[in-house]
Amino acid sequence: MDTNIAPNVGDIRDEDLRLRVLRGFEQANRVDKKIPSNLSVERGQYVAAQNDGSVAAVTATPAKSFLVFRGTEGFDHNATGAVTVFQHSTSLIYKTNNYVDASYNVGDKMVAVLDNGSAKLRKAADDTEEAVAVSEVAEVGDGFLVLELL
Repeated sequence: MDTNIAPNVGDIRDEDLRLRVLRGFEQANRVDKKIPSNLSVERGQYVAAQNDGSVAAVTATPAKSFLVFRGTEGFDHNATGAVTVFQHSTSLIYKTNNYVDASYNVGDKMVAVLDNGSAKLRKAADDTEEAVAVSEVAEVGDGFLVLELL
């Protein structure tokens, strides 16, 4: 076996539905935010904004949150102690399967909440929650949502 060839560990055509940016990546506002050392987050999850400019775990109560682009699993976090998030981007359209299982419609505003130990999206329940919405549903697919970041 040639040791200079990387092993095939999966089908590269498989879609990573944690987060797949469909449009607007070039104009997206990506920012590094400090994160507590005991918090682990992955691409496509959500973190709550803090007053000091850092981020923390989301809770069961919706609050201002950011979509994680590069989480704690990568080199960037190991070097800086920060995660990279999308912060209020214009026209960022993304596809994800990271949401609470429920019925959704185009135009629904989505908030980040803690669900079974993981940060996921769910439909905003009222005007107060809509004020801290992360995304809006653009398409409802079979096992995924296409969302526009707010």
